[in-house]
Amino acid sequence: LNPTLSLSLTTKNQGVKADSVRPYIEEVEATEVKPLLGDDLYIDLVNYVDSDRTPVNALIDKLLDGGEYTTQSGRKKTFAGLLIAISYLAKSRYAVGLRYSVTDYGAKLKESGESSNPDIGEVQREASRHSNVGLTYLNECVAYASDSLTGYNICKKASKKYSII
Repeated sequence: LNPTLSLSLTTKNQGVKADSVRPYIEEVEATEVKPLLGDDLYIDLVNYVDSDRTPVNALIDKLLDGGEYTTQSGRKKTFAGLLIAISYLAKSRYAVGLRYSVTDYGAKLKESGESSNPDIGEVQREASRHSNVGLTYLNECVAYASDSLTGYNICKKASKKYSII
């Protein structure tokens, strides 16, 4: 999907270059989103976003942006949307990945005279928090898609065991 909104939410107020986050967004889409939503729905989402969301599809827009809906059993629910879920999951991976750089000489710790390194445990806790929020939001998107979008083979729930971090 590489949604612009997801990218801007992930990098907002952090001085982070969009190109440095994009691989993490692509990774989240490939390892978290696509397996849960299934290839058919994922391909339809990519094509819809690539076509600048035309013609308008209110159900797909709601999956991307979140909102309110009524389940088939009559319960009202709200959810944050796929773009925000992707943002949290990408931010989690980015936080872990930015401390080290892989070079021809192996992994190197990023250091300079103008910065200090946070405790690695703190980085991992923050990444875990973002991952948990992202998976919660992703599960809500899956619930919406399962309830509101017909004709797709959608997995029932995201699992932390598939998380890369």
